[in-house]
Amino acid sequence: MRLQFICLAIMAAGIYGDNRILITPSYPTTFPLSVTQNTSQVFTVRLTNAIVCPVSPNECSVIVLLNTTSDDANLINVEPCFLKFTQGKFSQEQYFTVSAVPNLATKNNLQQVNKATVVPVVDTLSEYYAVSTLNKINAVTVPPVHSSGQCNSVGDPHYTTFDGKYWHYYDGTTINPSRLNMVVSTNPKRLYGQLVIQAQMAQGSRPARNCALAGREGNNLVIVSFCGGSLELIKRFDPNGDVNVQPIVSVSGQSYTVLFKSGAWFRYDSSSAYGGVYISVPGSDYNYVCGACGNFNSNPNDDVASYVVNYNYELFHCQRTTSNDPQGGADDLKFSTGRESPNSPANRNNH
Repeated sequence: MRLQFICLAIMAAGIYGDNRILITPSYPTTFPLSVTQNTSQVFTVRLTNAIVCPVSPNECSVIVLLNTTSDDANLINVEPCFLKFTQGKFSQEQYFTVSAVPNLATKNNLQQVNKATVVPVVDTLSEYYAVSTLNKINAVTVPPVHSSGQCNSVGDPHYTTFDGKYWHYYDGTTINPSRLNMVVSTNPKRLYGQLVIQAQMAQGSRPARNCALAGREGNNLVIVSFCGGSLELIKRFDPNGDVNVQPIVSVSGQSYTVLFKSGAWFRYDSSSAYGGVYISVPGSDYNYVCGACGNFNSNPNDDVASYVVNYNYELFHCQRTTSNDPQGGADDLKFSTGRESPNSPANRNNH
């Protein structure tokens, strides 16, 4: 999967300052400059006149300090952090570079815009340059444009993770029914709430086969189950929540697709005896998920414990559910209608 890194958009209006100290290039706010983790922007600083001080000290110079502020600490690098112009070389251009920090993709909240600012400050004994005003260089870190992640579980079952790892899970008898966390989001500030998608295996089946999928985003839950031999579609939506963020269920033939507000979705295809499971998460979840679908971090080697997993206890902790894991995995989404909380409204369709 081609990875597109998070961007740093630097916005400036006109030539910075009052034309005593010139900082270029300039970009209008309607056409911001983008600096990615693989690139940087070099700025040129030039004095327009000679440096004259009222008293002649040992050295009369103009220093431009390049301070930075941000909503989130250390989002940008500025090198060097100051520039020094001397009387003898006042006409010589100097440069500084603004770039994203190397680990910005993991430091920055991927679904939150953060502001960062470079604040040039003049330090000099020259009366002419001491009154110079330099405009701030405003920046924002914006969410990355990653491709969405695709995962599937087909057959008895065989899995292909978001990062392309192919593996197998065969435990349908040790724990009945056996469940897996397919996707568990880990970004605490995820828009529309945390995402958990679980798959359930048919009871007593070995090799295992998928018979149900459950997915919850925020406080909205949808379950598509064929474990009882016929379709059971269960919706548990937040009674106090916004109806505009509730999942949408789409039916096409024997395929049932649940679309979440964030752009994530899952599909259960009942046309196969083994049940086909297909899952997609948006690029904003990149590096912020775990589960049987992997970590979505472009590294397939850390997705699963082994090529073949025969027993539930061999799964990674994040791949196990609380109902199957005495040590506690992610939330159990309560597939069984008999375990539904009395405070949770349900809308069931049985076919």
